[in-house]
Amino acid sequence: MSLKNIFYIVFNTLPTICKHFSTTAKLTWFAYQNSDSIEKLKNASTKDEKINAAIELTKKVLEFKKENPAEFNEAFDALGEIILKIESDKDFRKSILG
Repeated sequence: MSLKNIFYIVFNTLPTICKHFSTTAKLTWFAYQNSDSIEKLKNASTKDEKINAAIELTKKVLEFKKENPAEFNEAFDALGEIILKIESDKDFRKSILG
């Protein structure tokens, strides 16, 4: 994905990000804190490693949901807004595809 596409995606999701700023910040922090688990899942080479890494990351997501129920629900609302944008804006959809 080119830098131009990344900026286009950020620019087009900015209203959603700003509307849900605190949730976006918490999710970004969550992703940063769990980057090792995310990398472990991405780099798993065997099915067993993939399953174990997915379980580990899923447990962390469920823990986040338990500790932050409002933000978790708001995150899904934001995802819904982004999906609507993807479905309605052909240029935006094209930029995501690279």
